[in-house]
Amino acid sequence: MSKNSSYITLEITNTIDDFVGDPLFAIGSFNNWNPKGDRIGIVPPKGETTSVLLKNINTNNLEFKITRGNWKALSCDKNGKLLESYTLNSKEDSNIKIIIEAWRDQFPSSTASPQVELLHSAFYFPKLDSHKKIWIYLPEDYQNTTKRYPVIYMHDGQFLFDEATAHGKKGPIEWQVDKTINASPNKAIVVAIESAINPEARKKEYLIHKSEWVSSPLGLRYLHDIVYSLKPYIDKTFLTQSSSIYTAIVGSSLGGLLSLYAGLHFPEVFGNVGVLSPSIWMDDKEKLKHTIKAYFPNKDKKELKQNYFFYGGNLEQRSNAEIPVNMIENIREISDLLKKQNNISIEIQLNPNGKHGARYWQKIFPEFYSWWHSIISLD
Repeated sequence: MSKNSSYITLEITNTIDDFVGDPLFAIGSFNNWNPKGDRIGIVPPKGETTSVLLKNINTNNLEFKITRGNWKALSCDKNGKLLESYTLNSKEDSNIKIIIEAWRDQFPSSTASPQVELLHSAFYFPKLDSHKKIWIYLPEDYQNTTKRYPVIYMHDGQFLFDEATAHGKKGPIEWQVDKTINASPNKAIVVAIESAINPEARKKEYLIHKSEWVSSPLGLRYLHDIVYSLKPYIDKTFLTQSSSIYTAIVGSSLGGLLSLYAGLHFPEVFGNVGVLSPSIWMDDKEKLKHTIKAYFPNKDKKELKQNYFFYGGNLEQRSNAEIPVNMIENIREISDLLKKQNNISIEIQLNPNGKHGARYWQKIFPEFYSWWHSIISLD
């Protein structure tokens, strides 16, 4: 047994009548989040507990979830909310108590608020020569007012509002962007742009520079289409505050990196930029540094201001022989360079236990949203 491998006892207590006798599965980091999982037993009768012994499990930052065999049948709380992953980071044998309150497939598959609608099933991006789904979130009072709202443009739109469209490695985790704004006294419009489902196509659309990852990146074309096609359409169709101080662009991972470039190339459009867990390690860092120095025009437009919100987790670093990655180090290096430019303010939030994934971006989005509105209120 390796130094990070242990025996884990799961004590699973069932509190409901449904699905008794159905097979139970564990899905997690120990089996690369295989949606078929590892069968660990059956759902016990209501009020009873079954014990399961998992042998030789790597407990180094272990995460796992309980299902009945697929992502739609994850264990959840009694209100249908998905549970956090069970976690463990111990070299000792451990005992984990699990209580089954409900299963996700007992509830409607869609979790989107009524304020979210599919604006366009195939909005044309001319530079990309591609069609994309566009979702829009409109505040609850939008239909009964003439006031104008600030706007956030966001990448990976299928992951922002609805578990029914959010299909990630660790399950259907959505950012709850609509729920955050519903709960806030400060309202905004959100424009959510679908990302390519194929990971390689997403890299091509989200990266700016040629690299070992892509030979013909389309990131600048994608940003051009947002600025010159999508945003004009949104401003013409909806009650928006269209100036840069009221316009934000936000993304995570490659979308975070792309948002950073959106701010650098189009500072007159995006006054506020959310850079969450940016995949700087997939970029040419020297070209990124050059872009920061060369493209930011505040030397000529001293009245132009920008605000950048960076987020990263201490557990996002990747270490392998070819590409060692330290997310926090990358964020600090780039943000320090940005601070040297005129009229840029920087906010950095770090999570000592943060990993690379939607659950952490779900948690940080309310912080970004509050920060952005504090800036708007000062304008």
